[in-house]
Amino acid sequence: MSNVSPTNKAYWRKRFEILEQSSNAYAKQAIRKIDPAFAEAERKIDAEITAWYQRFADNNEITMQEARKLLNSKELAELKWDVETYIQYGEKNALDGLWMKQLENASAKFHISRLEALKLRTQQAAEVAFGNELDEVDSLARKVLTEGYYHTAFELQKGVGVGWDIGTIDNRKLDKLLTTPWTTDGKTFSDRIWTSKQQLIGEVHNSLTRTCILGKAPDDAIKTISKKFGVSKSQAGRLVMTEQAYFHSVSQKEAFADLGVEQFEIVATLDSHTSEICQDMDGEHFDMKDYEPGVTAPPFHPWCRSVTCPYFDDDFGSVGERAARDEESGKTYYVPANVKYPEWKKAFVDGGSKSEFTTAEPGDIIKAAGTFEAAKTVAEAIAQTGNYAKVVDLNGIKNLDSLNSLNHALDDLTSKYEINELERIEAFSRGKALAKANFHHLDVKKSFMNKPTDSNSEWSEIVEEYKKKIESTKKLLNGGTLTSKSSIRNWKKYLESLEKEIKFTRYGVSDSYDDVVYATVCHEFGHVIADQYCGQINGDRAWKDAGKLLYSVAQDKQRLIADVFRKAKDTGDIYKISKYASTNSHEFFAEVFSARELGEDLPDYIVEMLERVIK
Repeated sequence: MSNVSPTNKAYWRKRFEILEQSSNAYAKQAIRKIDPAFAEAERKIDAEITAWYQRFADNNEITMQEARKLLNSKELAELKWDVETYIQYGEKNALDGLWMKQLENASAKFHISRLEALKLRTQQAAEVAFGNELDEVDSLARKVLTEGYYHTAFELQKGVGVGWDIGTIDNRKLDKLLTTPWTTDGKTFSDRIWTSKQQLIGEVHNSLTRTCILGKAPDDAIKTISKKFGVSKSQAGRLVMTEQAYFHSVSQKEAFADLGVEQFEIVATLDSHTSEICQDMDGEHFDMKDYEPGVTAPPFHPWCRSVTCPYFDDDFGSVGERAARDEESGKTYYVPANVKYPEWKKAFVDGGSKSEFTTAEPGDIIKAAGTFEAAKTVAEAIAQTGNYAKVVDLNGIKNLDSLNSLNHALDDLTSKYEINELERIEAFSRGKALAKANFHHLDVKKSFMNKPTDSNSEWSEIVEEYKKKIESTKKLLNGGTLTSKSSIRNWKKYLESLEKEIKFTRYGVSDSYDDVVYATVCHEFGHVIADQYCGQINGDRAWKDAGKLLYSVAQDKQRLIADVFRKAKDTGDIYKISKYASTNSHEFFAEVFSARELGEDLPDYIVEMLERVIK
């Protein structure tokens, strides 16, 4: 029996929009890893140029004649030592083969000019930055293709209520998809990264040569190179987000085709940033034979956030037929709406036991059941919230989309988890929190609901400020002006705390998702679960008729959460979850609960903890 009405387009649009947001979060994480590599390369190049200039300049200027002088034996030995180090790094990290050849040639030379040596040293920094970008994009693409394919299959099987075995994606297929150009210029992402790298290196080398010819100080060259690095970082960000959108689209195309979907629909994220083409394409549907990224399917432009979802006229048609066909060679099983992705994947992808799934008959496949329907007015949405609490007071909230997201999240979550009905759901005005919850109460902030915002842009600004403070603190510690041991110790502790802060990839889990209301409600529902299932916030007030056995079980669960929280901090996994998750064990549980609900991968020990607490 299917879990979703085939004509309920809102369900399919919402589920696949959430999948895109999860994929989008992977891309944002990749950018956060790429940016520091560019910043480090820029810093190294600036330092190399400054040191080189100070070493060879006379009367605050350097001529081309001086720059072209050959290195003496000592200087040549120093350079060869550096080149050998570069070669070792390249062998370990698979840098561009052409650059490796240049390095080998340089190591064999007996005559190298000062300017040539500087160009070698500066190019190495750029090669490392772009090599890191290539590795991150390749890793991102493989992850998006694999996860996108399996999660698409999961959502489809969960939606139709029937599952059957799904083939695994092998590396040969991944390699083929990764190396297939999709734009009109016939370039792959690796081609684009190589071109961007050559442009930057060319500009660096030209700037150095111009500086010597004009006999100037290196300030102008450093400023020009800094601007060029800014352009390269921007290009890298655009490439990452666009390629993520493309490979996510390809993963859906492959899954739709393999699972028998005949038509697909365009789902655009409609907000103030939505492009005209995505607004026009939103809601359009096409036959699968016409699925072409960039034309009838996303991405339609750089930074595109549109996604596709299956489109059904009145029944599940070919998906049901596909399940029926598979019955001839294997079995089909009922897939309940509350099944978790890891359980589904273990059974239908990894070849694990299906004992938890009952066998289905082909004739049972197309039986529609209702699910969440978005309200058309604010009043209707507020009335709908009454399905989830005894008392509802959402006066002052006028944003229909936010109210529908609130209700949609509650509908999805209450269908998966058994909880006692909430006493109240209401809006509040004061305080910094966007929402708050415990075992019987859910509050949402009016200003946030009326104008949803995330904290990620603010966190990015804070991180940049911390980086500046780190540099100034290092200069202070290395400057020799501090003489007091206690002062040095305090400044070192301060530096250590700053360096820990910038390791966090985001402020909160919800910041990675466009529908921040839905994601925030997932977080707050985690508090409800933790309080009702083990009294994490309110102890035995959070459940009725608490006997000794129940109290003992609850205490064990609380200790388990605390232990896993400590382990996440000790291992550094906490930095990948969120800054907010490091606040305390309460927020940690809510953050990892929401991350899992939103489709993110978590370490096995955290997943096991969630399952034991919720069991």
